[in-house]
Amino acid sequence: MTKTAWVDMKTQFAVPSDGDLVKYEQKKIDLQMVRGIFKDIKAAEAKAEKNACRLDAGRRQCQMKWIELYNLATLHFEAAQVMKNSEVLSPAMPLFAAACSAFSTMGMADNAEMIWEVGLSIQHDGRYLDAAEFYTALHEVCTPHETDAIAFGRRLAEKITASVPRPECLAGGGDGGLRVKGATVTADSAAKSSEQIDETPEFCPILDITTSKHGPQQFLDEYVLKSRPVVLRGLPPLSEPFRQGDGLISGLLQDHGDSVVTSWLTPHGQFYSSEVSANSSEKVAARPAEVPLRLRDLIEVLRRNATELGVHAYGQHINLDREVPKLAKSLFLDQHGSGPQLLAALPFRRVNLWLAGTQGNVKNALHWDAHDNLLYQLRCGKEFLIFPPGDKDKLYYPTEEQEAKEEEKGSLQWHLNMSVGVEKVDWRLEPNPKSIHNGAAVDLLNPDYVAYPKLKEVMPPRKCTLRAGDALFLPAYWHHAVGLLSGKEGGANCKCVNVAVNYWYRPLYTDEKAAEAAAASLARTSEL
Repeated sequence: MTKTAWVDMKTQFAVPSDGDLVKYEQKKIDLQMVRGIFKDIKAAEAKAEKNACRLDAGRRQCQMKWIELYNLATLHFEAAQVMKNSEVLSPAMPLFAAACSAFSTMGMADNAEMIWEVGLSIQHDGRYLDAAEFYTALHEVCTPHETDAIAFGRRLAEKITASVPRPECLAGGGDGGLRVKGATVTADSAAKSSEQIDETPEFCPILDITTSKHGPQQFLDEYVLKSRPVVLRGLPPLSEPFRQGDGLISGLLQDHGDSVVTSWLTPHGQFYSSEVSANSSEKVAARPAEVPLRLRDLIEVLRRNATELGVHAYGQHINLDREVPKLAKSLFLDQHGSGPQLLAALPFRRVNLWLAGTQGNVKNALHWDAHDNLLYQLRCGKEFLIFPPGDKDKLYYPTEEQEAKEEEKGSLQWHLNMSVGVEKVDWRLEPNPKSIHNGAAVDLLNPDYVAYPKLKEVMPPRKCTLRAGDALFLPAYWHHAVGLLSGKEGGANCKCVNVAVNYWYRPLYTDEKAAEAAAASLARTSEL
């Protein structure tokens, strides 16, 4: 039997008029190709109008065969990509949305995800407002998550939240933070390997904005262009629920608890670890499992000891523009609507939310990012172990030859199943076509100088510690591993959940230029 679907005619056949296209004649866009595609879309619309149609909530819907709907979605996506690649993005928005709606209607999650990924490329270009508009258009007609994946996330959350919250999470609903430092290693090896790091003096200078009167130009000259990390204090507070004294967790739950966010899960608490492939004895970079959870479910999972089920959860750089756009807009205005706007010279990419639990089992491995990063630590603390960009060859990242090989074979990714009546989830590693090139092979808390002899030349790392209320500017390409502070080390009111927000900016430097600038800054500092 031929499959059919009811489609919203206004959504599915929204194309710019020829008059709108004329506005972009000066752009390097193939108007002839786009007009040809639109002609085919109009023909499909005329054909759909002859099918069975109805009114649903005041909107006209008509039936289409799946093959016709698939071909239509392909036309929309092709025209939208041509326009986007020619920097004609605004009129392409409804075309992307129409394609996403069609693919979602047919249950083609991979195709819909391909369209959501376009938003990441727009963010990466530093076109923040365009990306926000793109995500808003998509949210109206489709979801970034598979229906089956959301259902699995709900079942997993129900299983975990059936247990009693950890003691530190019982009072105040978990409006607090944690101490999670390092990996799940033995007490002896952790103590030995961390002695050198614990004795390392603080590296990052502290800049109090209330007394320094730094503006965008001075901050650009002294820190951004010199590739200098710095801890910032006295920045204007973020808006509710991130102000001092707010019920942070309860505020997130009240306003955004039903938003579905991408949560990261692993069997051991190591995120972006190296694992042995089933097909060889060689270690391969492994991505965490990505499970969509409602924000309220993720927080409830973090408030409990999910390790008994064999699960370690982390809300790592949750892309708020993609998944919680209302909160993203508020945080964007906090940073760019008023205040010192220290990074105003940089193209803005995105804003992220970070959430972790207190049970001491999260390890964020050494890596670099191609973003200038401004992180607000809101609950508890973080300890950054950092190396300048020029130390890359001593930290054992994949070589160019290895990167080429990894591009071919990709990486691994964790996946999990949960059977009825089973006390632990089943984990498996499966191939992922995407390679990971920005993760180092070394373990700073348990260094192996025999396997990685050059590492000893740059150990110990520099250390920058954040407490609640601090912010950190970390320039692009600085290598960093992050431990989470809890208990007394995390500061007052630190219990249950560690919370941070960070802003990513497109850097002005390449990695080579960043290495030169950082080396020059370190040389000047050592001369003082």
